[in-house]
Amino acid sequence: MNCEKCNGTGWVNTWCHGHDVMLKEQCYDCMAHERDKKELMVNISKLIVNSSKQRMAMVLAGLLVDYTDKYCAGDFSNIEALIKTKDMEGIFMSISMM
Repeated sequence: MNCEKCNGTGWVNTWCHGHDVMLKEQCYDCMAHERDKKELMVNISKLIVNSSKQRMAMVLAGLLVDYTDKYCAGDFSNIEALIKTKDMEGIFMSISMM
């Protein structure tokens, strides 16, 4: 999201009349957007907490393969190496970097 008020920096300059200086304050629009994203994430997690492990694994695996195909020009060598070495942390890191 590119905020119109802070231009994506997360901070806006405001004039402080009491001290006659410019202050940097966090952008309220960006803070509200972050709050809404966290609330949405919590609500989604409440819904999918009861789904099966197998279904969750298939969805995550599908997302990782599709992402790799789209952004890594179909080069699956990194994922294949993670599978061959059974590197679960590497797979979770790859998923979290999407």
